[in-house]
Amino acid sequence: MNGTEAVRLPAIYETDLMPTNVTASDEYFDFVTWNPCAGAKRYSLNPHAYQDDEWYLLSNGSVLRPLTEVSEDRLLDYHQYCLARVRSYEYPEYLVFYCEDEYTIEDENNGGVIYSYGMLASVPFLVATYVVYWLLPDLRNLHGLTLRGYVGCLALAYSMLGVLQLTPQEQIPNGICITFAFIIHFSFLASFFWLNVMCFDIWWTFG
Repeated sequence: MNGTEAVRLPAIYETDLMPTNVTASDEYFDFVTWNPCAGAKRYSLNPHAYQDDEWYLLSNGSVLRPLTEVSEDRLLDYHQYCLARVRSYEYPEYLVFYCEDEYTIEDENNGGVIYSYGMLASVPFLVATYVVYWLLPDLRNLHGLTLRGYVGCLALAYSMLGVLQLTPQEQIPNGICITFAFIIHFSFLASFFWLNVMCFDIWWTFG
């Protein structure tokens, strides 16, 4: 979005979702610049991409999400959300950003961080296994080839996924995120296929 485009403020609705003549301007509302999700993850409601993210700004300052499956998240109070623009989305209107319950986010973040560091901790051992099977001539057989393919794909997937999960979402451009997603998905699929080849080789050799 360039600086010459006009920014559209959201329309105002009554609690029964009937449009009103009220506009989202400082004549009817008090705008406060703040971050309701300080220290926690923000989630955007983007109805352009997800139908369930449809939202309506009500005349009492709340945000209604009629299509959400979680009843507790159907109505967002004024202190639970903020209106913001995202340049990468290139939409002319403001989007709603909100945060989940503080304890839920903290628990999820702790679990995700531990899981990410666990994946990154396993990468050096996978790389060491790959190097050993690549350097030693006695291990350069069919089983060694399949094992190198397996651990190599796992090392690539774990390293990229771990780094991606530890990086704040707002710092990752959409193009890089999509590219990483394809590489991670391909690496995990390839590792499972290499594992199938290893299983067949073991069955063929010792079966």
